[in-house]
Amino acid sequence: MRSLTYPYPFVKSQQQHTANWHNARQLEALAEVTREADNAHSAWRWALQHEAWRRLDEAIDSWLRYHWWRGLFDDGEAYCQAVCAGVEQWAATKPADAAAGYHLWARAMAWYGEFALSAQIAVQRVQQSLDLLARPELAGEDTRSIKAFTLLCFGSYTFNPQTERSYIEESLLLYEALQDSWGISSALKRISTLDWTMGHYDLAQQEAEASLDLSQKRGGSSATGKYLISAGRDLPAPGSPG
Repeated sequence: MRSLTYPYPFVKSQQQHTANWHNARQLEALAEVTREADNAHSAWRWALQHEAWRRLDEAIDSWLRYHWWRGLFDDGEAYCQAVCAGVEQWAATKPADAAAGYHLWARAMAWYGEFALSAQIAVQRVQQSLDLLARPELAGEDTRSIKAFTLLCFGSYTFNPQTERSYIEESLLLYEALQDSWGISSALKRISTLDWTMGHYDLAQQEAEASLDLSQKRGGSSATGKYLISAGRDLPAPGSPG
């Protein structure tokens, strides 16, 4: 029988990779997590069965980022579904250490929305994440990183520019308070796109360049830089050819 320390190497490994998905070690993180994938699958299942919520909460961002990068959306969604179902069942019967369970549940639900195949389902799941963050079990807990990510996700699915901006700007404020370079850059990137579609080209260019600057300082992927450049000066103005 495995001890309760069994998933620790998996958790530690994923923790080490969490920041690397957003800096110059992205490809290194991808290669290492790919090599570890089989063991990670086993450790993940074990942790779920033993309700090791704190350990899973420490590992989930990196593990699901791996699925996102690999395009393994069905698998990522399945993991989120398993976590959410497991914590929901636990919450109904075992309230001990409730904060750890709800913390993980809210984070997994936001990712569950990210992996959804339809915007309608994504909105429902992301709203559930916000509802979970408002639970009394999380009163006094620092949930800013989860809320910032959830709001950033929510802004992608509203299809209402004003509503989208309000969510993303709130996310930006939280990421700034956390001094999270990736989060700030991501929020600025979204706001830049919004401003461009609204015809605020100079402002959009400034926001895109600020986002790109943060990404370059972090050593982010070239794909991010190309996207941001295209969001600014390389995009034709409405009405111009191609």
